[in-house]
Amino acid sequence: MIRPAQPGRPGVVLELKVARAPRASLDRALDEALAQIRTRGYAAELRASGAVPVHALAVAFDGKVVRVRAGEPG
Repeated sequence: MIRPAQPGRPGVVLELKVARAPRASLDRALDEALAQIRTRGYAAELRASGAVPVHALAVAFDGKVVRVRAGEPG
């Protein structure tokens, strides 16, 4: 999580995943990462500390290949 130094500033939830297979696995890892952000309530923790808005980013790695997807933090 990236918490803002001052309330009222944006916060970011980052979930990092490693995928060791074809491209479809990267997409699956991104989906799983965004689902994990929502189910574990990371955004609520940021909002409680005064972060507005809260952004959710999923990052999946497979060697040197990296994919990033933004989603709803929940």
